[in-house]
Amino acid sequence: GPVWAGDATQGEAEQARQFGMHNDGMHYFPFPTRGTSGASSTRGLLCVNHEYTHENILHGPDGLTGGAGVTLQKVRKSQAAHGVSVIEVRK
Repeated sequence: GPVWAGDATQGEAEQARQFGMHNDGMHYFPFPTRGTSGASSTRGLLCVNHEYTHENILHGPDGLTGGAGVTLQKVRKSQAAHGVSVIEVRK
């Protein structure tokens, strides 16, 4: 995804391709090792939850409600920062 812009100028489309905010859960799901019944310790999926957003970081000093107020664009950007990131990792 695109590099994070610290000035909060990125929109929903960029946030949808970036890592979300404030995770407290993470789990590694190993891929099966080919030709064996075991699981791989070198390749799998890393899943991380994103349970809430820090609106002043995500939208700048005005946050979600300041400035122009709550807009559809701000809400969609916040929604894009919630959920789960699934990343394939390989050692």
